[in-house]
Amino acid sequence: MKFPAVEDIPDIETSRVNIKKLDPFLYDAVDATRFALRHWNNFKITPPDDEEAELISTLRMHLELFEVTHRSIRILLRRAYRLPDKRLISDAASLVREQVEKLFVVALVLDDPKRWIRQYLRSALKTDLVEYLVELDEHSDKPRYQEHLKERYPQYLKAGQRIRVPGRGKTTTIVSDFALRALRHQLEIGGPDPKWFSDAMKKRKDKSKRKQKLRQYVQHYFDFPTPGHVVQLINDPKLKLFLKRWHKEYTFICQYTHVALGKGMIDGCIK
Repeated sequence: MKFPAVEDIPDIETSRVNIKKLDPFLYDAVDATRFALRHWNNFKITPPDDEEAELISTLRMHLELFEVTHRSIRILLRRAYRLPDKRLISDAASLVREQVEKLFVVALVLDDPKRWIRQYLRSALKTDLVEYLVELDEHSDKPRYQEHLKERYPQYLKAGQRIRVPGRGKTTTIVSDFALRALRHQLEIGGPDPKWFSDAMKKRKDKSKRKQKLRQYVQHYFDFPTPGHVVQLINDPKLKLFLKRWHKEYTFICQYTHVALGKGMIDGCIK
């Protein structure tokens, strides 16, 4: 593993950074980029097709999330130094992990917008379905939950399965009925693969997938790649090297989210 050497920062031991002056530049840059993404003529698209509209919507969302998370990090660090309670720094580091992860999400989406935006939406539907089934188990006997569980949430899931195309008056299928059935079987029943699934797999044109297990099928169909997997999926050599280097930082920062020893050491060092 080799990365190009980097030049040291001049006067790093004596120079100072005023974060209060730098923050406005960050917010202005994010807001300006989001504003530019609102105007189709900046990309010579008239009118935008479905793929471009979804891509730009996704990019604008991640830019907004980047700004919001940065504000949260600043709030935690401010309190850590003013209270003072340096233990808050480890939670701020956990949010930094989110910022780095956004790089991988955006890089993959830009690599193949149609494929990965669809996968992003499928992953979201899976998360929603898991939450729905939990609520169904725990609250189905409560009268005040009946409308939520029998009407509103099922309608919400249905809208996520087949989303409306803006300005086109039609819907597009994000998750097939077969895939949704497979997911529900895994979540609600489990155990050996059902016959209806095995029979369907045997009929697939791709011979390599005819022996695919239900768990593998669900994972491939619904899960959005983790940063480590994203690096493998990117083809551009320069971008791949860029993401490989960032993945080293991502792996290190993950200890503050996954409650590894590094997170507990801050509290231990203070005491």
